[in-house]
Amino acid sequence: MSGSIQARINRGMGAGAASLGLPHWIYHPTDPLAPLSRRQSGIPAAFDVDPHFSHRKPAAYGQPIYYGLLDASRLVVGDYLVGQDGDTYFVGALEQDKPPLCVRCNAVLTVSRPAPSPAGGGYYGADQQADETPLMTGWPASVLQGLRGEPSATGLPGDTRMPWYTVLLPAFPGVELQQADRISDDLGRRMTISSAEQSPHGWRLSVQQDAN
Repeated sequence: MSGSIQARINRGMGAGAASLGLPHWIYHPTDPLAPLSRRQSGIPAAFDVDPHFSHRKPAAYGQPIYYGLLDASRLVVGDYLVGQDGDTYFVGALEQDKPPLCVRCNAVLTVSRPAPSPAGGGYYGADQQADETPLMTGWPASVLQGLRGEPSATGLPGDTRMPWYTVLLPAFPGVELQQADRISDDLGRRMTISSAEQSPHGWRLSVQQDAN
C-alpha cells in the first residue's frame, strides 16, 4: 500500500512540476572520474526553500538546501539535476511521503590523494599535484564560506587568514574521503580536507584553502 501511495505522490509532484517547473536533465553517476557522463531523460522540476512550495520566501545567504517539486520515481540519492541554464542540484535524500531534499551546487570539484611522504626524517617537501591520485573528478558540489580562518604559514604581518569552507558533495560507492585529501575547483582554488563526515545524504567536508 505504501508503494502505491508514494507512486501517487510522485505523480502529483510531477504534475505540479509540469506547471511550475523547468526542464532538467537527470545524471546518474557511474564513474567517480566522470560523474556527468551518463545523462538520462529530462523531467520538469522546480525548487523551493519551503517544503510546502509556497514560493514566497527567497533563499538566504549560505542556503544550499532546497526541496524538489518533481516526479522522483526515477531518482536515487546522489543523482544530479541540471537545468537548461546550467543550474545544478544533487539529490541528498529521498524519504517516504516527503519531497526530495536537494543541494544546490555552486562549484565543480576534483578530489585527489597525495602520495605518502618518503620514509625517514628530515623531509620537508610540499605535496606536488603530479604525485596526487584522483579520487573524484568533475563533481558539482556546494562550497560555502566558513566562519573562521587560519593564519598564513608565513606569519608575516600583512598576511590575511586563509578561509575555511563547508563542502557538501555526493558520496560514490567505494570512494572514502579522508583528512589531508586535496581538493581543487573550477575557480582555481586549492583546499585540504580537515575533516570528512559521511552520512546517508553524502559527504560533509570541512576544508581549508591552501596558500598560493
